[in-house]
Amino acid sequence: MAPSPHRAVLLVTVLTATLLALVGLPPSPAHSSVRPAPVRGWAATPTVVAPGSALTVAVRVAGSPRRVELQRRAGTTWRTVAATRSTRAGRAVLRWSTPAAPTRVALRLRLPRAGLRPASVTAPRTVTVRRGDRVVPAPDPLLQQVLDLVNRARARGATCGGVRHAPVGPLRAEPRLSAAARAHALDMGTHDYFSHTSLDSRDPGDRITAADYRWRSYGENIAAGYTGAVAVVDGWLASPGHCRNLMGAFDEIGLGHAYVTGSTYGHYWVQVLATR
Repeated sequence: MAPSPHRAVLLVTVLTATLLALVGLPPSPAHSSVRPAPVRGWAATPTVVAPGSALTVAVRVAGSPRRVELQRRAGTTWRTVAATRSTRAGRAVLRWSTPAAPTRVALRLRLPRAGLRPASVTAPRTVTVRRGDRVVPAPDPLLQQVLDLVNRARARGATCGGVRHAPVGPLRAEPRLSAAARAHALDMGTHDYFSHTSLDSRDPGDRITAADYRWRSYGENIAAGYTGAVAVVDGWLASPGHCRNLMGAFDEIGLGHAYVTGSTYGHYWVQVLATR
């Protein structure tokens, strides 16, 4: 396997009713004179969302704190549907409640004029609000390989940080956990960060709860920079905290992977383990 052009990193979290552990390793009319907005993390690629859901937009804005507006096209004009002010670090998080009926809308971000800084806008993004029926993604062979490798390791037992862990039963793939894992992997790659905490301040428990999974305990391993299933599972097994999580008393698993060109690490991986 060719080496990754990105450096590889891992991060792990586990939560039960009493324990939290973290281990880290390395309306406004359009105007022709408006400039492109100095914003990172805004993707103009089309997005599909569920009706009546909350669309979260997390970006970083260059310069000192300023107003950031999320706008929806209404005919020939743009109407502001959410607004916030960026932090000193440039972070801005906006939320928009999607329509309850299927439709297609165009969204953009606008930075109003502030002192000597002119107004600016991003390229628009098309958001399709799909019908209410459940969409089940096709199986992902790469993630199936990760699951097979994880269950193989659990079946033979593992030594994590010098402590031997006896064999444990296999994990079952769970669609809601997988949806949460995929979304977090893509979010990290798209917005170029690496953390168990999303830019909108949600932790793994918040994300899997939002996916309608009622958990008793959970663990999350994340990794970035690894180019294949074998490499990322080997990386988790070689790290004591990740290994203990992988060998833990969980029953179900969700897996996510995203490859985002131009991001710091390229490949982003998420493994969510849980019990109900």
